[in-house]
Amino acid sequence: LLFFHQVIPGRANGFWITVAGVFFILSLGPELHVFGNVTGIPLPYDLIDSAPIFSAVRAVARAGVFVGLSACVLLGIVLSTQIKRKSSVFVVLLIILVEFSFFPVSIQSSVLSPAYATIGQRLGGNVLEIPAGTNGVIASRALYASTLHGKEVLGNVALERAMTKEDFAIVKSVPGVRQLLYLRTTELREMRKEFFGQDLSETLPDAMKWLDASSILVHIDSLTDLQVSAVQNLLEDEVGLVPEHFGDILLYTVAGVSSGDGVFLMRGDGWENLGYDPKRDSVFAEVAEEASVTIVNMNSESSVVKLSFAVPAESGGDVVVTVDGVVASELQSRDGRRVVEVEVSVGETVVRFINNGDTNAILQNPLMEVVGL
Repeated sequence: LLFFHQVIPGRANGFWITVAGVFFILSLGPELHVFGNVTGIPLPYDLIDSAPIFSAVRAVARAGVFVGLSACVLLGIVLSTQIKRKSSVFVVLLIILVEFSFFPVSIQSSVLSPAYATIGQRLGGNVLEIPAGTNGVIASRALYASTLHGKEVLGNVALERAMTKEDFAIVKSVPGVRQLLYLRTTELREMRKEFFGQDLSETLPDAMKWLDASSILVHIDSLTDLQVSAVQNLLEDEVGLVPEHFGDILLYTVAGVSSGDGVFLMRGDGWENLGYDPKRDSVFAEVAEEASVTIVNMNSESSVVKLSFAVPAESGGDVVVTVDGVVASELQSRDGRRVVEVEVSVGETVVRFINNGDTNAILQNPLMEVVGL
């Protein structure tokens, strides 16, 4: 292009060079980086990164695509004027072959940790690997390792497009497992109660058993020190698991550890503005029309649970709790809280919260209590 730029018409040359220059500068982002270091020098993109459309761009570097597009158009003009038509076919084919040629380059070692061989000897058809849910390199290695130990990796980010939406949603809704896969350090360190007052240390063994998984791998070299400390606090201090050390991998075996009451709750669809308010020391959840939870009973017989919640003054709707379309029996309220009793069969029971009001109904500090088998 530099050698034959004289043959390119001035208008086309000016237009495509301008396009290439503008998008190249935009692709550099809001601040100049040099060899991976942020220089602090502002660039033009800093002026528009909060504007509509531009604020939704996740990877600004993709603006560089238009630089390549401009070069392709200019190259086409040069080829059409400088090379005979028959010869240009071979030149274009050569360029395409070079562009798409594949030269295998080793980007990570294929040697696997002995921890994976150990997993193959453990019970269960699934395994939980941290941070396989968010780390692409660990996720790909975990999939490769699954060919050795023969177990499926739960919540693996590399499998999101392969798993059905329902299956992936289930893994993300299981208490304890969700917090580990999508690690938020403060939640683990503060040991906050899970939705409906569930304790992660109590529900995790039950949840792992329900998922047919007995092993948890923790890649400490891919986590911050704070994250490692939080995970160890939950798994070792709270749940009572003892790790096996394999270099930079910690292997925890959940099978055989005493679990809770065999009943845990998974959050379903329909919940809005769910969060913890530190000023009021309360968990709040809103129901616009209908929300659901699934109660899993792993015992050998039916269980009776009580679901209770307070209704704050700002709540605009009235909630009716149903099981299989039948309104659940409501007990006498205590301390201003509504209490409903639900008999859950062995397996899964879906409980729905239906809002009969015109505005969102609000539940404050919802709790689940197992009262009998």
